[in-house]
Amino acid sequence: MSYKTQETELFRKQYDVMKAQSQTWQGTWKELSKFIAPTRGFFEGDSANSGRKIDHRALIDSDPMLAVEVLAAGMMSGLTSPSRSWFELNLSDEEIMKQNGVRRWLYEVKRRMEEVFSRSNIYNTLHSFYQEISVFGTAAFLLEEEADKVISCRSFTVGEYVLGTDSRGNINSFGREFFMTAEQRPFFAGTYYPKHSRGGMIGMRELLSVLHEKWETDREEVLERADVVMLHLAKEQHKGTKDKNQLPDKAVRMYQRAFDRINGGF
Repeated sequence: MSYKTQETELFRKQYDVMKAQSQTWQGTWKELSKFIAPTRGFFEGDSANSGRKIDHRALIDSDPMLAVEVLAAGMMSGLTSPSRSWFELNLSDEEIMKQNGVRRWLYEVKRRMEEVFSRSNIYNTLHSFYQEISVFGTAAFLLEEEADKVISCRSFTVGEYVLGTDSRGNINSFGREFFMTAEQRPFFAGTYYPKHSRGGMIGMRELLSVLHEKWETDREEVLERADVVMLHLAKEQHKGTKDKNQLPDKAVRMYQRAFDRINGGF
């Protein structure tokens, strides 16, 4: 078995564990979605971000939905308000902070970051992020590089992904399911597909028929989507390799800064 195959198998097993753990929350998330956030959750549609039919008979009280909006708006204005400065940049090394020009440089970096944020869709994404947290207690979004606006964000809804944690409970992994072409080029992603459609959720057999029809009738669009995904994955792989190669140098610099030259030790 090749190294690549072993690594792929390891990721698959990790994803299966994450998916099994997430299943324990499905019932709770589905009820929260039905009674509080009927347009959210990957439970009753063939795509987590597509429109879905709302059961208005279940919405007997609008107070919970209003509470979600108030909480999300409060977190938005209190944590990441687009109308005021909400973060600062500093260095851990106080001696470097005292050097001429360092604070001016940090201020300029911060100013440019704020300009990037204002041009991008990050604030709309964050509001959706806070809504998801308010209802389901968990949320996720993807931040990618973008040619014109520098960054671009994509929101996910609960049930569309699975998360993994380390021994301390910190999230350290994110998983979804992808469909790929014969050349192993992914073009469609999702999660939680039963064998047959049930409860409004599309099944794997029916989904494969839809994907087959899309491949036969609009193959060019499918391949274009695959190109976009492959380009993003290539960038991430290159960035990860570059960061990995720089780890020894970063470690040396970190310990050099932490070393006590007067008393010795760290």
